[in-house]
Amino acid sequence: MDAYFIRRGEKVLGPGTLAQVMADFRANRLAATDTIADSQLGPWEPVGDFCGRQNALDQQGPTDASHRVPPQVVATSLVDSESNPFAAPPAATASVTPTPSAEADATGGLIPYKNPHALIAYYLGIVSGLPLIGLPFGIAAFILGLKGLKARKQNPVIKGSVHAAIGIGCGGLFSLVWGVLGFALLALWYGQRTGSLP
Repeated sequence: MDAYFIRRGEKVLGPGTLAQVMADFRANRLAATDTIADSQLGPWEPVGDFCGRQNALDQQGPTDASHRVPPQVVATSLVDSESNPFAAPPAATASVTPTPSAEADATGGLIPYKNPHALIAYYLGIVSGLPLIGLPFGIAAFILGLKGLKARKQNPVIKGSVHAAIGIGCGGLFSLVWGVLGFALLALWYGQRTGSLP
């Protein structure tokens, strides 16, 4: 029995049989941007092209292993979606998250542009070291760093754990330093104003 996988955004769904793929295609449950392959690792081709060829073969005669057309390699754009046209019983669900090497990254993985919380936390953490203005930036860096780590945990492909950790570390440290220093200065000012300090 042949197994086919559907790639929707960064998710790989399946396996599903040829009959399931064709039924979902005819029922418009597959998006135009979905891609299909007979392996979880590809090669991927647009599902519309594959199903169109398969429809043509079905009209010519019975579909057996000798008449099936394997997916062809074609570059395509992808969208994200939560539905799975090959939903299996919970115990038999088979889905695979693509490895980071499957996603091309022009920055070589150094800048986590797919994880904006971690990236912003990193820059705010650095800026939080500035006196007088560092406290609000440190608090924001700490919060965004936590959100960036949570996003990285949910989707390891997006990277950014180091940037998020730097944002948390710098933001937390400088927030503490500027908070304590600000409180001490405020107490000193209040003490001098009320005359309780020499």
